[in-house]
Amino acid sequence: MWGEAGVVFVGFLLVYLTLGQSVFYKGDGPWIVKRLIDGSTDYPHHKLYMPMLVAFGDLVAPLGMTPYRTGVVFSAVGSALGVCLAHVAFRWLVPGRAWLATLLLGLCPAVLLFATVVEFHGVLLGFAGIAFLLAAHLAIKPGWIVAVALGIATSVAAGVHSSGLVLPGVLLPWFLARRWHIGTRQHDLLLCGIAGALHLGGAFLLAKPDQATHFLETGFSHPQGIEHLPGILHVEWLTAFFPLSIVVFAAAFRRGLRLQLLAFVIGMAPYLYAALRLLVGDAEFGAYLLPLAFVAALLTAIALPRLATALLVLTSATFGIVQVRQHDDNEYYRAYAAGLNEVFAGKPALLLVGNPAEVGPILVHGPRLTIYPLNEVAEWLPELVRKGLPIFDKVVRDTTRNHPVWLTAGARTYLSTTADGHTPGGPTLLAHIQATYGLVETKAHAFHGWRLVPK
Repeated sequence: MWGEAGVVFVGFLLVYLTLGQSVFYKGDGPWIVKRLIDGSTDYPHHKLYMPMLVAFGDLVAPLGMTPYRTGVVFSAVGSALGVCLAHVAFRWLVPGRAWLATLLLGLCPAVLLFATVVEFHGVLLGFAGIAFLLAAHLAIKPGWIVAVALGIATSVAAGVHSSGLVLPGVLLPWFLARRWHIGTRQHDLLLCGIAGALHLGGAFLLAKPDQATHFLETGFSHPQGIEHLPGILHVEWLTAFFPLSIVVFAAAFRRGLRLQLLAFVIGMAPYLYAALRLLVGDAEFGAYLLPLAFVAALLTAIALPRLATALLVLTSATFGIVQVRQHDDNEYYRAYAAGLNEVFAGKPALLLVGNPAEVGPILVHGPRLTIYPLNEVAEWLPELVRKGLPIFDKVVRDTTRNHPVWLTAGARTYLSTTADGHTPGGPTLLAHIQATYGLVETKAHAFHGWRLVPK
C-alpha cells in the first residue's frame, strides 16, 4: 500500500511541477519569497510556514532553483503529500474506489491552482492530508492514541495557515457519521473530545487564534453579512471545486451516505462562515475551503458509478488545467520580464520598489535583482524619515560601488501619493532622492525606472 502511495506522490508531484506557474497568485506570495531571500523565518500570521520553507530552501539549494521556484516546488510537494496520504486513507475506507477518489482530489481545480503557485494553501493540504489519514484510521480502529495524534495534526495544520483552526469542524463530524451505526457513540464522542482539546491546546501554541478572531471581527475591512452568502458559495465553492462541488451531493441518493453527507455539510459551515467574514469582494477561489475536498472526493467516489466518476475526473482535470493556464498567462509579467532582460541582462542591481504589482515579476524573472520595498521607510512620519536619510544614503552609496540602484516608476508614484494616509514620509524621501541624486530615466516594455547617480 505504501509503495502505491509513493507512486501517487511522485505522479502528482510531476503533474504539479509540470503545471508550475510563473506568476504570483496574490499579495502574500511576493512577501513569502522576499522573506525566503532574506532568510527570515517570521511571518505575521502563520507561525510554521516560513520556518519550513526556509528549511526546505536550504535542503534543495544544491539544485540551484530561484527563490520563487523554490516556493512553487514547496507548494507542489505539500499538495502531492496530501494527495498521497489521502490515497492511503481511501484504500482503507473504500479499496475498490480509492484510485478514483484520489484522482478526484488531486485533479480538483482548487487543488491544482494552489499546488502550482507560491502560497500557504498548497502546503497546508499536506498537513490536512495527515489529519485526514488519522481521522480515517480513527474511523476504522478508534483509540485514544490516534485521537491524540489527530488533535496534534490539526493544530500543526493551523500553524501552517490559520484556516487549519477549523479543520476539526469537518473531520470530527465525518468521523462520527462514519461510525454512527457501528460504534459506541459515547466512546466516539470521548475521542472527539480528546482530539478537540489537543487541537485547541496546540493551536494556542502553534497558531494565533486570537489574531484569527480579530480578523473574523474586522473582516480585513471587507463587507460582511448573510446577504453575501450566495456570492461566497459561487466563488469559493461551486466554481473553485467544480464539478466536485456539485456532484458530491449525489451522495444524498445513497442511503448509506446520507449521514456522512449531512456531516460534511455541517463541516462546511465554519469554513463558509470564515469566508463570509473575510473574503467578500476579495475572491480566494477556494483557498480557505481546500480541506473540504478530502471528504467531498471520498463521498463522490462512493456515490457515483465508476464510469461516471471517471468522466467526472476528466472534467475536473480539464477545468482545473485550463484555469491554471489562464492564471499563468499574464501579459504584464511577460512584458515586465522583457523589460528587465533588456535593461539588466541578468546583471545584479538594487531596485527601490513601491508598487506591489512590480514586485511580482521582479521576483519571478529577476533573480539577481535585489528589491528594497520603500514602504518600510515611507510609512514613517516625515521627521523620522529625515533622521533616517543618512542611513539611506549610505546604503545607496555602498551599493553603487558594485552595481546600480534604481527607483522604479511604481516607487516614485508611491512616494508622491499621500492621499491614503499610509505614506506620510513618502514626499520627504522623494524630495531627498531628487535633490541628492541624478535620475537617469529608462523605459523598456513594461519596465519604467530611474537609475540613481550620486551628484
